[in-house]
Amino acid sequence: MAGGLTITADKAFISSLAEAPMKLRSIQFSIAALAGACLFIAVGIMTLYALLAFERNQSMVIERSEQMLGQRVRSQLSHCYR
Repeated sequence: MAGGLTITADKAFISSLAEAPMKLRSIQFSIAALAGACLFIAVGIMTLYALLAFERNQSMVIERSEQMLGQRVRSQLSHCYR
């Protein structure tokens, strides 16, 4: 009877060893999926920040250009009427 238990235990041990690579692959996949999701989120956040910074910079450039153009026009007009 003891021999039968040993064989059963050995079969269970062998089957658990056979499932170990599958569990390892599942853990590796979970880690890879989590890392991929984090990378995707980080890239998305940086892209949104870049777009917002571009918009802010573009509006500042337009505003400054209009100011410079206005100053230039006033300067030319004041020289023209002297």
